[in-house]
Amino acid sequence: MNLIDTHCHLDFHAYDTLRDDIVREAAEAGVERVLAVSSADVYGKAIWEKYRAVSNAYPNWKDVLDEFDVQIVLMDSRWTICRLLDASPEFCRVYSDSKASLYVRRDGPNARVVTDYEAGRLVIPRDSLPNRAALLGQSQPPMTRGVLGAAVPRAGS
Repeated sequence: MNLIDTHCHLDFHAYDTLRDDIVREAAEAGVERVLAVSSADVYGKAIWEKYRAVSNAYPNWKDVLDEFDVQIVLMDSRWTICRLLDASPEFCRVYSDSKASLYVRRDGPNARVVTDYEAGRLVIPRDSLPNRAALLGQSQPPMTRGVLGAAVPRAGS
């Protein structure tokens, strides 16, 4: 059997010391080819490094969010950056499940979302996506469990 890993992130610095072992073990398991996926090719290395600064919770993570005037952050709930955002007085977590956490900047154009959330007027239930299965005539909704489907309005809209 020929195996090809079609989506891996061996370019991440976290694998720098393990990369050779990972490739060797994959080959021993029968993986013949590996496609290393990287957004750096699309956005350029400078932007990619800034994204990594935030997602990997590097010391300059807040500077990057400020530089790009980031108002809403959606990240994997397991990542360290979520702990830092939870502790930040500038952001409010308005949604979280085992897959993702959604943060809104308190003093930005979406401040109303934070105010409504903290007052209990904004509730984003899990599995809040519309029943696409019914719309499509399917018995099971495609890819809806644990996915956040909410639009966050801008203040004044």
